[in-house]
Amino acid sequence: PGTQFGLTISTADGREFKTVHGLERNRNGALAVSLPVAQLAKGSYVVRLYLDKPSAPVIAEYRLAVDRQ
Repeated sequence: PGTQFGLTISTADGREFKTVHGLERNRNGALAVSLPVAQLAKGSYVVRLYLDKPSAPVIAEYRLAVDRQ
């Protein structure tokens, strides 16, 4: 297997919401994660990507906003 990544999704106030381990790039070189939309309440989230190793530094950070109609 190739390099494995992990990610955390936290609420805007820093509460960890979800952690995913063992992500690998697909044949296009992309990482993909699926979550049921019902798990995400309206609000702002921070997604942090890192190598899936103990104490690995954050590689990238993304902001995500969920808006329900």
